Amino acid sequence: MKKTLFIVPPHLAGRPPRRGFSLLVTLMMMMLLCILALGLLSLSTITLRSSQAQADQAVARSNARLALQLAIGELQKQTGPDQRITIAADQIPGAADGKSTGAQATRSHWTGVYKSWLNTATTRPAPEFQRWLVSAPDSEARLLDFARSAPNGSGGVELVGKGTLGDTGIGTVQVPLVDYNASGKVVARYGWWVGDQGVKAPLSTPAPGTSTDLAAARQGLQSSPRTSLEVAVSGTGEKPFSSITPADTRVRSLTGWKQGELVAVSPNAPKPLFHDLAGRSTGLLTNVRTGGFRKDLSMQMEQPLNSLMGNTLYSSGGQNGINQGELWLYYNLYKQLKTGGAFTYTTGGDMGASTPYLQLSSSLAALQGDSFTLYKQPTFLSTKTILSFYGIPATVAGASKVQLYMVVDPIVTYWNPLDVPLVITPAYHSVKFWQLPYDFKLKLTGGDVSISMTNIMGGQANYLTFVIGQSQPVVLRPGEVVMFSQGPNTSPATYNPGLNKIQAKAGWNFGGGVAIPVKNGSSPVYLDPADTLRYEISPNGNQGLGTQAWFLTANDTFYKEDRTGSGESLGLNSGTSIDNLGGKPTGRIYANQKPDFFNKVPASTSRPISSSQLVGRKEPLMIFSFGAKTEQDTDRPGRYLARYNPRAGTDFQTLTPDELETLPFEVHIEPLNSWKNRNLEVSPNGQSYFGGGVTAQSGTPLVTTHSVPHEPLTSLAAFQNAFANGFTWNGNLPAQGSYLLPQISHAIGNSVAPSIIPSDQTSSTLDGPRQLADHSYLANQALWDDWFLSSIAPQTADSFSSKIGQRQVAQQFFAGTRPLPNSRYLYSAPDTGETKEALLGRWFSGDTPSAQAVDEMASAMCVEGMFNVNSTSVEAWRTFLSGVRNQQLAARDASGTEVSISSAGVPVMGIQTPADLLAEGETLGDVLSTPQWTGHRVLKDGEIDELARAIVYEVRKRGPFLCLADFINRRPGSDKDLAKAGTLQSALDSPAVSINKYYNSGSRAASVDGSRGYVFPEAENGPAAYGIPGVVKQADILTPLAPYLSARSDSFLIRGYGESVDGSGKVTARAWCEAEVTRGGANVDPTNKSTVAAASLSPINQIFGRRYQMVSFRWLLPSEV
Repeated sequence: MKKTLFIVPPHLAGRPPRRGFSLLVTLMMMMLLCILALGLLSLSTITLRSSQAQADQAVARSNARLALQLAIGELQKQTGPDQRITIAADQIPGAADGKSTGAQATRSHWTGVYKSWLNTATTRPAPEFQRWLVSAPDSEARLLDFARSAPNGSGGVELVGKGTLGDTGIGTVQVPLVDYNASGKVVARYGWWVGDQGVKAPLSTPAPGTSTDLAAARQGLQSSPRTSLEVAVSGTGEKPFSSITPADTRVRSLTGWKQGELVAVSPNAPKPLFHDLAGRSTGLLTNVRTGGFRKDLSMQMEQPLNSLMGNTLYSSGGQNGINQGELWLYYNLYKQLKTGGAFTYTTGGDMGASTPYLQLSSSLAALQGDSFTLYKQPTFLSTKTILSFYGIPATVAGASKVQLYMVVDPIVTYWNPLDVPLVITPAYHSVKFWQLPYDFKLKLTGGDVSISMTNIMGGQANYLTFVIGQSQPVVLRPGEVVMFSQGPNTSPATYNPGLNKIQAKAGWNFGGGVAIPVKNGSSPVYLDPADTLRYEISPNGNQGLGTQAWFLTANDTFYKEDRTGSGESLGLNSGTSIDNLGGKPTGRIYANQKPDFFNKVPASTSRPISSSQLVGRKEPLMIFSFGAKTEQDTDRPGRYLARYNPRAGTDFQTLTPDELETLPFEVHIEPLNSWKNRNLEVSPNGQSYFGGGVTAQSGTPLVTTHSVPHEPLTSLAAFQNAFANGFTWNGNLPAQGSYLLPQISHAIGNSVAPSIIPSDQTSSTLDGPRQLADHSYLANQALWDDWFLSSIAPQTADSFSSKIGQRQVAQQFFAGTRPLPNSRYLYSAPDTGETKEALLGRWFSGDTPSAQAVDEMASAMCVEGMFNVNSTSVEAWRTFLSGVRNQQLAARDASGTEVSISSAGVPVMGIQTPADLLAEGETLGDVLSTPQWTGHRVLKDGEIDELARAIVYEVRKRGPFLCLADFINRRPGSDKDLAKAGTLQSALDSPAVSINKYYNSGSRAASVDGSRGYVFPEAENGPAAYGIPGVVKQADILTPLAPYLSARSDSFLIRGYGESVDGSGKVTARAWCEAEVTRGGANVDPTNKSTVAAASLSPINQIFGRRYQMVSFRWLLPSEV
């Protein structure tokens, strides 16, 4: 069959063929072949170029990876050991006030490394800089000033720029480029930078517990559960995370910085905060001073008390300071709280059935076994002796006379400084009144008569005992001040040379007292009806029985009876005395040799008293009182509460100006010409006054300075409320009369220099052999780097809605089924290879932790969002300080019932369960405003901003902090600004911070100069009422932050850069990479387990320390840099 190959269209059929068509087709085909050949040639060229570019890019990436590996190696070498400190170069001060950095702008975010303050050094060493963690020759990178210098020419590379930071470009990071040479030519370049993630606040923190009980409210304010991202402000003034709330669960799933865009108001909004916030950062609970892990105080405080009494934190001049037994008492005090008591307060009103309270032991046997007695007895705020003349009609040889008597009125003021009621009943106290070192001279019509106090009292030094609580039960409200005077008897009782007991009753009761016959030798003194007497009162020079061989004069306190022959009796060593024989000075005090102290009442200033005036009534002569100093009604104004431990006895041993400034009590010896006197002012229900003063015009009847824990503590700073003063132990009871001076009210976590110790010292002596110590400094130094509180503690207190024991708390934490109160603590399996069950079995015997648990618990933990105190990021500090923003807090209502209340701001919890009264605004300047004495503060965002900025300035002025205690404590030295207070306290005291402004100036401020005998008078200036809830202290701010603080970082972000260079030196490709690394617990050399002491580590581990692990890696686009 014939096939048709081509069909000619009909309209062309029959036409003759055109000439040249074949040539045209041939030419077209040739052109097509040429085009194809040219195309194939171009494609081959592009392929060759692409292959070369890929090769160049591979080289650049290889160099970037090399840079990353070199960075990790240097980081491992420099910061792998525990005894290292990390900072950002921004910490270098540019001026003395710390308001600017001295680092060059593109180098201010370099990471620097220092050696820490080793435990072998007793004083702070000069900072020993190691290296900047950037790609630079060692000869340059090891110089601290390298970060101050400007880059040389174009020999650097930008590793953090606008792609990371946004359009402002503020915070740009450049590092030197390193050339790699081969055959005399540069064939590659690389650079690297290590960014410190620990100086930033984390975006993401673990979810806290879901409980809403009172225990969760209280413990939640001891442990900041989150970063308050919503308050962070970018360089443009925008709040990128303003929509975030505390209940927002999205932030908990973030794993990196870039993911912050997902929860921000816009994708680019967070960029300016790159150096302030990190996606995640973790840290280890290691000890930068000794190396190894910190020890767990939550485990230690569950050990028997008698095993801790001798664990002294420090000593001074051979005398011991605060010991762990004192901490144990406070930590375990929550177990002593009772509820359900049907008590009526001494001053009226009933205690609520659910109100927690403390109660003094009802029997001597119980008391002697009750170490918590320290917290269960009231404070003796003042004791007063009032002397009066009194006349009784008499007939002598048939003539009418008036027999002259001297009447003694005892007055004692009790104070409950705690935030829970104190119940003394059915127990009671006896207060001994000892003879006063004074004699009298009577100016009578018939001549002068000299009256010896020793003589008229029959040689009895302890002439009167005041019994408080036996006839009227003593039950004190939180913070309550109550005056007790003679009881219901309306006329004076006749003096008995053997024993005189007077029953006390709340209030100032005019009648009563003890009437002692006035004698001239052995003869009574009688007045004629027409006689008028004048008198003078003079100090005497007696010792022995006249004023007792043990001391010059005193008021000391006993449990129940004042002597064993009368019943149950035990001396409490909590009184006041002058010249106690057990004191340090060997010389004795004679009153007549101290005329400036023991005032004389001359006859010229005494009023005339007629014989008829004395019949049946008391005419006051003088008042002798031991009383605590106050803010306004005092002879020696100053920080009167800072040196007042409510449980310490007071003994005046020299009466020198230095001693009178040091001790919290003062002695008043005043003539009394009428019964109208400030020392006798009292409310109708018996409440007296303290705080601002001793009258209703200046004082208040409720002053709370210390808090009782209701659950186990979770923050070291919460120990500030312990009555710890370096008390020795008398069996199970702290001996309150033996301690290092000065007394300290809130030792732990605070740091305010004692004005009686030179600025460059932490110990000294007072008037020769009397030893002085800066309790806060020395206790902080012993605690803050060595110890932490895991919060693995029994949850058995009444305030827990779900009650479990300590082992079960640990078990659930290990299993990840229930977070700890310190919710940022996460379980991290130690490198022992043991199962969780095996760890529990080794660390607990039943429900009791072992000594191994104390030492090793930290090895099973890592901390999400560990914060490096060397940070100079205002926004990091702002968000960190705001971690408890708008949280619920536990408070007391008017009936004493505990309730959970909301807060609009950052609650300040110096008192764990304050009165439901907010102290704020201008009322803080009013000494009579009640909330400041019993309530709480809540800081506004603006105040937190001021504080964050002031902290950064202090960090620059003081940094680097070579250990955690270096941050907490003041800096002893010649720079008195640094020596005056710790970092946070100095920030609070800054004129730029308004938090305490009403206390730092004007009438509320203590202001002294060198004329008062202080060797460091600058330290005395500040809030006079330091110690009350209204004055925000360092430890108040520190309490929720403390569980997550460190002086170093363990998480770092590394950027590596690589170049490929052709034979002419031209850059042919660039590459950027980024990795995040964290330091784990395991050592580089696995032959040493993580818990091995630093001194016992292998040579490799002593050099390289704990191993870093890479947790993320990515390549960066140029637009991301």
